[in-house]
Amino acid sequence: MRYITPNANKILFNNNGTEMVRFKQGVHVVGTAACGAAAHLISYSGMQRNWATDLDGLTVTTAEMCGLGSLSGMTKTGATLSDLSFGVRDFYEAPPISGGTNLVALAGGIYKVLTGNIGYNGVTYEVNDTFIRSGAVTVTVGGGTFGAYYITHECDEFLDEHFKIKDMLVGDEALDYFEWDAYGFDPKNSAVTADTDYWGWTR
Repeated sequence: MRYITPNANKILFNNNGTEMVRFKQGVHVVGTAACGAAAHLISYSGMQRNWATDLDGLTVTTAEMCGLGSLSGMTKTGATLSDLSFGVRDFYEAPPISGGTNLVALAGGIYKVLTGNIGYNGVTYEVNDTFIRSGAVTVTVGGGTFGAYYITHECDEFLDEHFKIKDMLVGDEALDYFEWDAYGFDPKNSAVTADTDYWGWTR
């Protein structure tokens, strides 16, 4: 099984504090990437539980209590989440899916093309392209593979601090705003703007 996480080098720990699983560049594969058999899944026996309940609100599904979330809108028991955001946890199952596989008729899921190309909703996507699932369109085509994806913008928790160090004089300048462009934030020397990407700073 292929797993993904928004944290590039996430570690899952044993109850005694030893490392059990380490994600590399946000991906971890156990056995065969597309296989969901028990031998190809992360073993949660003895793993630290970081969540008080599973996605069903119970204390039954150990994997979800250890941080397994859902990008499909379904819990491990097959229950439907009322909102995709309720499935947000620490890491996710994201096995490769072959082109031609029908998607779940639920809007909002994001997928990333892993190999070849995938056609969806009249558009052809190449490797590393992402597309968003439509509740009305379920058919995919193409000879490639794709998998569930979690948009992270390749950021980390220190991004704001890095931005201040690199692009600002003090870090909390008043009367400045910053507009996002193709290469990052572009500083503007004014506090008056109708720009929807306005970032203001005060001491």
